[in-house]
Amino acid sequence: MSRRPDGVKKVIWSNLSVSERNRLNQMKAEYENEIQKWLTEENLAVIAADLEICEDMGMISDLWQIYKKQAIYAAIERLSTDKRDQINQWITQLDTAS
Repeated sequence: MSRRPDGVKKVIWSNLSVSERNRLNQMKAEYENEIQKWLTEENLAVIAADLEICEDMGMISDLWQIYKKQAIYAAIERLSTDKRDQINQWITQLDTAS
């Protein structure tokens, strides 16, 4: 829903019941808390180490299924330029295929 124009979001939001709004707000808060756990320095270091040893598209595909996407993107920044470029190419191919 985040990619929809603001006007559409407002119409959808206004048509939701109070309980539905509360449930969505709670889900959003839980998601944000989970993402913060994934983005700790310790977790980013582990993810970056896993990305560093990726040798082919199959390996990055497996990690793409295991880790949160935001954490992968944050961990990519810790890689050397060459490895970062290769990983980004594989991720682009994964996104195109799906």
